[in-house]
Amino acid sequence: MPILPNQNRRHFVTSLMGGSLAAMAAGGVSATEGRADSQTAQGVAPDDPVMHYWNRPLSELVDIGPYTAPAEEMERHRVYANLVLALLHGYFNGNKDGDTGDYPWRSSQRIAGSGTQSLYAGGRYLGHNICCVAVDGDGDIIDFDFNHNSIFNSSVEHAEARLIKRIFSLSDIHQDWDSAVGADDRWNLSSSAEKAPMKGQMDDDYGRSLSNVTIYTSLESCAQCSGIMTLANIKQVVFLQPDPSQYMIGKIMYRLSRAVGQEGGPGAPRPISATEVGIETTARLDHDYKTFQAAVGTGLGKTPFYKPPGSDNDPAQWSGGKSITGFLCSDLAFADFRSGREALDAMTLAHADFRPEGQQMLTNMEVLSQARHFLNYALTEGRRGTPHR
Repeated sequence: MPILPNQNRRHFVTSLMGGSLAAMAAGGVSATEGRADSQTAQGVAPDDPVMHYWNRPLSELVDIGPYTAPAEEMERHRVYANLVLALLHGYFNGNKDGDTGDYPWRSSQRIAGSGTQSLYAGGRYLGHNICCVAVDGDGDIIDFDFNHNSIFNSSVEHAEARLIKRIFSLSDIHQDWDSAVGADDRWNLSSSAEKAPMKGQMDDDYGRSLSNVTIYTSLESCAQCSGIMTLANIKQVVFLQPDPSQYMIGKIMYRLSRAVGQEGGPGAPRPISATEVGIETTARLDHDYKTFQAAVGTGLGKTPFYKPPGSDNDPAQWSGGKSITGFLCSDLAFADFRSGREALDAMTLAHADFRPEGQQMLTNMEVLSQARHFLNYALTEGRRGTPHR
């Protein structure tokens, strides 16, 4: 069910979830295994993309083909992707179960004590080590945000969802993070080639207002964040680590939100793995997560994730969760994030003077310079993505 110019986006996401979940219920082999007695999807138009994929393998639905772009643009992607890794390193906090106890997977983060009487760096755990950055059509960095599930005691305070809501609020203010007070430094948010309106002049065309925005996120997006990015008409989302628990929902939504064979245009953002733009850390994160999953646990030959204070000789209290958010607290993940920060610091450009078409576009060198400047700002004033200037 492709999004038509005047279609209600909320209705689209609601109806899409029914179609995508029906396809997923097929178990990954064929939709015919998951359907009831009918060979057609009830209430779906014959030319709807859902009908095209209804009796086809799920693998065909999630195959969106390789991402291709000129080398000059790939270089820009790598700058922003490394910025996300650098932010994760700068704000890293692995204290998922508190800052005391024993985290066998976090020995490098121990700052005092030993065994279950250890103290770990980081302080209070506000949310998972998941971060994203938004970039406008000119290459300007808009802002960043983190997962804040823990501080809000919620399962929906995800980085992408928080950032999209923040951009909508900022788009009616237009005070850039590095602007002089009162300066007209509006972002290139929409593919209409018009700058965002001035403060107080935001019209009701919010369904297309972020169509020139790219999101760079550290972890493949969930159904909630994919839906919110679809409602915002985000152009594309580059993710640094695949998340097998999300069932490739971003790819499913990308395919089902546009006519068969259509690429780009209104609809769900195109998911792009950072491996496709040349980020080697993505493969390391995936490998390290699989290593973590295979070895973490409380059984014989396994290494617990966490031992509460005083539980040295009481395995019944130990936890051995295999969750990806647990992995993101480990020394393995911390080292991977550090490699991204080092890459941003040491990055040299093969296409430094490249400037995409458009007068306001930043060159690749300007992109790199701004990313480094933004990192310094974010780590000193950005407050982990909570409201800030």
